Amino acid sequence: MAFQSRFQSFKKLVDCAIADKDHIGEHTLPAADRQGPHISLIHEALNAWAQKQSPAVQGVAGNEVADKRFGPDTARVVTAFKKKKNILNFRGEIDPIVGIKTIGFLDLELPPIPDAPTDSRTIADIVVKFQGAFSEGTLSPNSVLSKFRIFIYQPMPNQAFGDKVLLHPFNGRALFRVGRLTNTIGTASLGVFASVTVELATLLGSLNMSPGKVFIHGSSSGGRNAIDFAAQLSQRGFFKPHLVASVDAAFFQADTPSRPEAFLGEPKTIPAFSLSAGTTPNRHNFFQTVGNHSKLSVTQGVLFTSKMAGEEIHGTVGGFQNNDLTRFQASPLTVSDDDAHVECSRRGTPEAERLIADELLLRG
Repeated sequence: MAFQSRFQSFKKLVDCAIADKDHIGEHTLPAADRQGPHISLIHEALNAWAQKQSPAVQGVAGNEVADKRFGPDTARVVTAFKKKKNILNFRGEIDPIVGIKTIGFLDLELPPIPDAPTDSRTIADIVVKFQGAFSEGTLSPNSVLSKFRIFIYQPMPNQAFGDKVLLHPFNGRALFRVGRLTNTIGTASLGVFASVTVELATLLGSLNMSPGKVFIHGSSSGGRNAIDFAAQLSQRGFFKPHLVASVDAAFFQADTPSRPEAFLGEPKTIPAFSLSAGTTPNRHNFFQTVGNHSKLSVTQGVLFTSKMAGEEIHGTVGGFQNNDLTRFQASPLTVSDDDAHVECSRRGTPEAERLIADELLLRG
């Protein structure tokens, strides 16, 4: 949960945003874990939301707020919140439990914390990578951005985070490299975003540093995550996304009004997508169209499709510098849609990393 400078005190919320077994409710977890300062932060978010609703939706009752306890009044407001946001559990039902999706939505209700004064603290630039995969996990720092590309940076001495934290020897700025493997997009990724933001805040708080520029990149579902994460950081205001680069980001026909020009033959039309990257000033999109095909729907006419999972398709993103890598692909007669997707990532990811590394090195 992106609770900014307060994250590292609330491991229970971090766990809640990651694992089903750690979800918080009136009757979940040991009683001792249903009370404390982490519940107070849930109360703060719920009450901030309730104040913007009709009088019928009241905040959490004062006794539970005073006791920092998750009880029936907290459960009542959680249920109202989830109904309003249409947050369903795996059975497709509304429940009074704070889990992965709810944590992400509650985070957006908290007011942004003003920028902390930098005074004499070290500035830490940040690189975040989301990589599409079959299952979730963490990326090593070198998988986020290779040390080879930022050769001038050196390990930062006297800190507990290893090569996740580097130091520029000339300008004194630190560099964080944090990343995740992901297989979700949209609101399903809020838990992943929460864990990344918590990790960044923990690094900053532990090392007494202030955030500098944030560079975000990703491929496949990670490309969608990179754009969505940039938008979320922009909304929170504490971290400032500076550059986002997506590589063959996962989109689907439902994400675009674009249609192939005909059912027969491979489509010449390139799908155009619209997705907010918040206030990020530098936006890059690398994509290929070998994997895009057309199909005929009885009710909807000609649609884009592919042989990838979920009929994933690729194209341009509005407001981005779009880089079509199709010319580097093999013939669609000799390559599968998945192979074309992998090849685009193989070519596009180094370009995204180069953009980030060049700017970091030019700071010197």
